[in-house]
Amino acid sequence: MGKFSFTNRVWFVFFDLILIVITVISLYFGIKRIIIYFSYPDFFSIFSVLFFMISTPILILSFSPIFRGVQANINLQMKIAKLIKLGLLFIVL
Repeated sequence: MGKFSFTNRVWFVFFDLILIVITVISLYFGIKRIIIYFSYPDFFSIFSVLFFMISTPILILSFSPIFRGVQANINLQMKIAKLIKLGLLFIVL
């Protein structure tokens, strides 16, 4: 497993913060649009509300390089990839 320098860890923290902000903004606007267009929400509204199903596994995967300084276990990466695929499939359906 590859080790990450302090600079790389800082970039992961920066990326996580941006991803959290985008997730919160997306959730806010998605809920707002669903409330406004309650009869039949379009795809963007559904995606905005359920975006956390994709962003949360990515955030979980980035914790290992930030706190331990090493790449996450390959088994964990494969499980996270499956979660992301299932989340995307759920959103599309």
